[in-house]
Amino acid sequence: MKATIATVVAIATGILVLAGLLFQPLLDDLLVVLLQLAILLAGVTLLIGIVNLISTHWMRVRRREKRSVYSFVVIAAFLITILAGILLGPNSHEFEFVVTGIQYPIETSLMSLTAVSLAFACLSLIRRKQRGLFVYLFLLSALFFILLSIGVFDSIKHPMIMLIIGTIENLPTGGIRGLLIGMALGSIVTGVRILTGSDRPYAG
Repeated sequence: MKATIATVVAIATGILVLAGLLFQPLLDDLLVVLLQLAILLAGVTLLIGIVNLISTHWMRVRRREKRSVYSFVVIAAFLITILAGILLGPNSHEFEFVVTGIQYPIETSLMSLTAVSLAFACLSLIRRKQRGLFVYLFLLSALFFILLSIGVFDSIKHPMIMLIIGTIENLPTGGIRGLLIGMALGSIVTGVRILTGSDRPYAG
């Protein structure tokens, strides 16, 4: 019974959103209400996730599990952030400075790990005994864009070579557009399957 009600609600909501987009001048108020409900639902879901995360780490600290010190650090950092946000305000320059001072090094570390992972992937491709044409094309393209990023080709002023380099530079744009088109088509197919009841990701 619960699955049937969830399916009906999901299909009805999807049809209302689709109708609001197709007849937008007439159903602007409906779209605003649905958007507000979606924002409210996302906020409640985020709050539940935060409570679940903190409660999980708190249980690890109480049980004194192995490496529970990391859980204690997570809880302490969360409480300090909440108190600083309440006392200083979310628009405070001091609060923003502290948050960005922590966030930027973490993002930089993640980007460094990504670069190292890609480097190991390239080395594993080179060490493969059977190398196909696409492996060599990938390695050549990676080498070209590395040289391009460090400015090796900046001193070249020949029109034909500059045209070739500019054409190669635009190739990633075409790939990104292809990925976006694929994501759009996948989203449309997923939406249609949910509207028809073929897929029920909300059923758990």
